[in-house]
Amino acid sequence: MLPQKIQNSMVTLSRRELRSILACTQPIMTPTCVWGDPENFRPERFLSKDGTQVERHESLIPFSVGKRSCLGEVLARDQLFLFVECLAQRFNIISEPGKPKPILEAHLGQHKIEPHHYAVIMEGRL
Repeated sequence: MLPQKIQNSMVTLSRRELRSILACTQPIMTPTCVWGDPENFRPERFLSKDGTQVERHESLIPFSVGKRSCLGEVLARDQLFLFVECLAQRFNIISEPGKPKPILEAHLGQHKIEPHHYAVIMEGRL
């Protein structure tokens, strides 16, 4: 079942009125019939049976599909990998003592689903 909430915004371009619609794809990408428990973080879902290869899943479409898919998907994936790899190599990331642990459930922000705020300590590695 698709969500009924649609965000409309009016845009004026060359004296023409255009209407854009932003749809939330989160319910499309997290059906329980496909993932079982989509709210739980289990990265092994995307590995091959022997655990050596990352496999694409047809139900995961963060960059859309078809002729309207994102042209920068490869660049975005490579940049994200390099950024996270650099952080992991240079820092130990730990929860701040006395502060609550991160909440894994996302909440709906103004136009997107976003994580809750939390505090971490990034200790430089020697």
